[in-house]
Amino acid sequence: MPQSDEKPILSPEELIAKGICPVKPEYIRQISKVVQDAVTGAGQGTNGKSKSKIKKERKQHKKLELCQAYLSGTCRYEEKCRFNHDIETFAKQKPEDLPGSCPFLNTGSCPYGISCRWAGSHTFSSPSQDILNKVLKEKKSNGSDHEVTSTVTVPQVEVQDVRGGKEATGDTVLIPSRDGCIELSVASVVDKTINNLEKDLQSKLWKGRYDFQRADNVLHALGLRIGHKIGAADQKRRSQNPDGEEGQVGGKRSKTEASGAVMEDGCNGVASVTPAAGGGSSQDCLMAAEELERETMQASKDPGSTSGTCPDSAAVDVSQPLRDPELRTEGSDFVVSSASGTTSYLPTPHTAEPYEAIGVSDGQHEHLSSKPHLEDKALWRHVHTETLLRTCEKKVLDFRGKSYLAPLTTVGNLPFRRICKGLGADITCGEMAMATNLLQGQASEWALLKRHPCEDIFGVQICGGYPDALARTAQLIDENLSVDFVDVNMGCPIDIVCDRSAGSSLLLKPKRIEEIARAMSRSMDCPLTLKTRKGYYDGNDMAHTFIPQVRSWGAVALTLHGRTRQQRYSRQADWEYISKCGRESPDLQLIGNGDVFSYEDWNAHLTASDSALSTCMIGRGALIKPWIFTEIKEQRHWDISAGERFDLIKKFCSHGLEHWGSDARGVENTRRFLLEWLSYLCRYVPVGLLEVVPQQLHWRPPPLKGRNDLETLLSSDSAADWVRISEMLLGPVPEGFTFSPKHKSSSYTEASAVEHNGKSSSYTEASAVEHNGKRDQQA
Repeated sequence: MPQSDEKPILSPEELIAKGICPVKPEYIRQISKVVQDAVTGAGQGTNGKSKSKIKKERKQHKKLELCQAYLSGTCRYEEKCRFNHDIETFAKQKPEDLPGSCPFLNTGSCPYGISCRWAGSHTFSSPSQDILNKVLKEKKSNGSDHEVTSTVTVPQVEVQDVRGGKEATGDTVLIPSRDGCIELSVASVVDKTINNLEKDLQSKLWKGRYDFQRADNVLHALGLRIGHKIGAADQKRRSQNPDGEEGQVGGKRSKTEASGAVMEDGCNGVASVTPAAGGGSSQDCLMAAEELERETMQASKDPGSTSGTCPDSAAVDVSQPLRDPELRTEGSDFVVSSASGTTSYLPTPHTAEPYEAIGVSDGQHEHLSSKPHLEDKALWRHVHTETLLRTCEKKVLDFRGKSYLAPLTTVGNLPFRRICKGLGADITCGEMAMATNLLQGQASEWALLKRHPCEDIFGVQICGGYPDALARTAQLIDENLSVDFVDVNMGCPIDIVCDRSAGSSLLLKPKRIEEIARAMSRSMDCPLTLKTRKGYYDGNDMAHTFIPQVRSWGAVALTLHGRTRQQRYSRQADWEYISKCGRESPDLQLIGNGDVFSYEDWNAHLTASDSALSTCMIGRGALIKPWIFTEIKEQRHWDISAGERFDLIKKFCSHGLEHWGSDARGVENTRRFLLEWLSYLCRYVPVGLLEVVPQQLHWRPPPLKGRNDLETLLSSDSAADWVRISEMLLGPVPEGFTFSPKHKSSSYTEASAVEHNGKSSSYTEASAVEHNGKRDQQA
């Protein structure tokens, strides 16, 4: 007897056990056969082109782009310029304008001139605009003007019901063709972004002339090696003290210094404690420095000595801080220049408590009070110090109860953050930027730090593996940018980051985490926060071993992601471990992170009786449904319509054109970032289609048939449909266009859930893009 091909109908509980989102049967589709997916270049790869050929094509394309500096009369390269200076030729080759008006129409001028894709709508006059208008008039008179049409062939898909197994005869997904695209709204006011990289600052960074004296002083006081490339400003400053620590060039140290030896000064037999470049000798340096300080204070107490004086020949270099950072900070490090020309670093006490810890009474260190009389004390005669803020004096940053949008690489761009701010996000943070790239003045990296005026509480996230680079970056940001806090990424699981001893790899070096936190907190005045995971390897959670000490290192808050680096994003976040760490560090604002996808998740983590968290950080949940911030504010499940979701996409495109530009390059940048976001947005299942509410982040949504065609289109996980949506708003894709999601977390694998330690596993982050009949697996 032949067996039936029909699959049994599964209950919602059985679907959830398999990790499948329980959707009402009438809204479920299963793609059984792909007939065609012929989007021009939608998918992976470069159409078989070599890197050299791609580079050559890009160079050729640049020659066709109009030089913006030439339009403004500031191009200094003239005929050597890589861009086009022939306005009339550019106007003749320029593609047809897109429907609608220029995003900068209401500002009185467009910064992109005739290269704007909406240049025909410009009402302001200029020589180049007059040439373009003349060319457009000639085209129109010759009948060459034509409507913008799409070249996309939409896939036809046969559908069958998952539960009953019956084929839906003739039920195929067909998207009607269109003429032109939808007009985008024009803002009445275009706000200028903040934190732009100035040319003077970039030039200083390129030439190594930026003065990092503040950060370097902190690093020397902590006994940390400066291995970052020395610039001209450092060379000049350090050459003035060739015998001291400042005389070192390029971060190189002598063999004696590298071994952390104690050298005799030769005048009064006072030891100069030289910090080691690293290793276990730093504690010996600390003990020697403390002993020397006791002798100095005891000498000031003896009748035969002058109270409060210190021999000029004494050279003391402290390798580690002698005070708790809550009681002393970078502002307490001062430089004592001796008669021999040596430079010593000694921390200034702010209160008496640290001395009590080493057995010194108040009377013994009265001359070292928090407000010393500099004019009466010889110890302070040669003091050179900056007035810096202590940790307790820094700006108070209260995270409690505030919704926090996570820093998201690529997809957490400024236009997306504006969308989230409009939907109720309280705190936003820029995309992760590499510290070394910032120090080199790379414009692309500095662009990640830009801030929109609507971001009232805004931070930047930097990533690095060494205290010297991060301390210098902290000083650089503090002195040149407008930020409310600086976050350090210690949880990124990407191989290219971990291979540089940054990101999650710092979990293998807890001592370096302490060095980074201490150095950065003292190199800037704005608050410092950290973000990390619970461990590096599965089964070896170790974040709890250092989180209770983070506040004493100078950080005001720490975000803990409840997964290990080895997990990446597989399996659910361990909120029990996060809560445990919160209870063990009551003086630290601990922020939980992982799988927050509804206001119920938010409430469960923050209002639990044993919860000690300040707030929750929302990452992928905000990418899939950015209106989660509205749901949290209003404490409801929002069954958002397809039209409302599409309005958010239109608003993103408008914000993107304002941010990336309205020329051809800006339009394509907006398109690519939109496609990246759509690769997440398609994973949302509307509330009205669910059998169990709310949707969980680890549930794999099946192919859906929405309540209308637009809802079906927005739920599609096909790259062809994502490109289709972008063409509806930004016009047809250029010739040779290719797209592949940069993040491999755009959807799930087809494997079923795996039981791990009694917990159901979520699906690894992979997707399959259909392209020209070939299936490209994204691992």
